[in-house]
Amino acid sequence: WYAYTGCDGAIQFFHSLHREGVWLQEAVARGMAENCQTFCCSYRRLAMLCHLQGLARFHLEPSLHTFYHFKMDLSPNQSSPGSVKLSPATSTTEADEDFVGRICRLCRAVHAQTCTKRCIERYLIRCHFEFEKYK
Repeated sequence: WYAYTGCDGAIQFFHSLHREGVWLQEAVARGMAENCQTFCCSYRRLAMLCHLQGLARFHLEPSLHTFYHFKMDLSPNQSSPGSVKLSPATSTTEADEDFVGRICRLCRAVHAQTCTKRCIERYLIRCHFEFEKYK
């Protein structure tokens, strides 16, 4: 349940993040702040449940910390009614993080026209072999 609601909040947030422009209307910013709050609450609950079971999962930084900052920046109580907010898309580095570490090594020899598709295919092939190790 918590994983589902957390994922749903994050997906809705990123959908709005990539669909809207640089300046967000108050209603859109409020919805994105609520999505961040949903993600943060779910993530915190999952972290607590894992901690109680002795599992090292759901580290509270950087995911939770970043989303909480987004929530605070987008919250309607931080500005006057009817104002616009600067989109968090202006400061995220998610596009750069796609090509860090192991994923970067998988994608170095991919043609620019098929980059996204081929990188995903290579990543899925790698995941397949990693899962096979633990069967």
